[in-house]
Amino acid sequence: MLVALPISLVLVKDKISLPQAASTEILCKAFSDSFSTATYDKSKWRTSDSGTVSISGGNLLISHTAAKTTTVTYAPGGLDYALGGDFGITLDMPVYTGTTAGTYQSLKFKAVGASLAYHEIRRTVRDGKTFLQNEVTSSTGTKKTSELQVTGTGIKVRITRKGSTAISYYQSSTTGGSWKQLAAVTGVYTGKGNVTLRLVTKNSTKVNAKFDNFVISCGTTGGVPKPPSRGNAVPSAQCTQYPQVGVTSPLTKNFSINLSTDDQHLVVSQRTTIAD
Repeated sequence: MLVALPISLVLVKDKISLPQAASTEILCKAFSDSFSTATYDKSKWRTSDSGTVSISGGNLLISHTAAKTTTVTYAPGGLDYALGGDFGITLDMPVYTGTTAGTYQSLKFKAVGASLAYHEIRRTVRDGKTFLQNEVTSSTGTKKTSELQVTGTGIKVRITRKGSTAISYYQSSTTGGSWKQLAAVTGVYTGKGNVTLRLVTKNSTKVNAKFDNFVISCGTTGGVPKPPSRGNAVPSAQCTQYPQVGVTSPLTKNFSINLSTDDQHLVVSQRTTIAD
């Protein structure tokens, strides 16, 4: 005899551990800042050297009159944002007045934790010539560096990472509005890191460095897919089947399950046929 049993279950989330989607952590979150406000947004940017950081002419300005290092970290919510997955980071460097070797402004991605890994593009000037330096360091501190002399104004830089490959690009008024490759490095650090804007100076000569149009991009060129949003159906591949509690007869299950979630409950509806 076949008995059809309609079953409707309401499972209280606080009392059951539910299987999660394969990757619910969003490693890359798109963001942009044109620094168009009167002061820099301290809910997005953090620095321990705020006296040297300001907004000037629609740019983030770091100004030094002594040998020092100022780091401004992208920090939404006041906390360091650990960027992971595949990503692209783009930044304009419209003004840099340094003239001393070893002094530079930079865009840097630095690993979190004990890892020594980082990826940095530095803009520096020697003998009146502008250079972009690309430096990539492994988790153990092994460095790969390259340098290219660039000309023109309106310098922009871009760091990209896809898997274990990092590629750096630059653009200026002499590149015709197109990105040119600065360097490509394989076998790079693939974990999470903080994104920082920096000015490093070696003496007391006044140096100004301006930054603008900061962009983090994800999607097909970086980042990971977002998990299903609340209220959407969850694909069956993300569901786990558990044995029926309190039933000893063999079960033949022909059913479809729609899962919809809110903050408190998971509602499951199914129809189970028991073979006698």
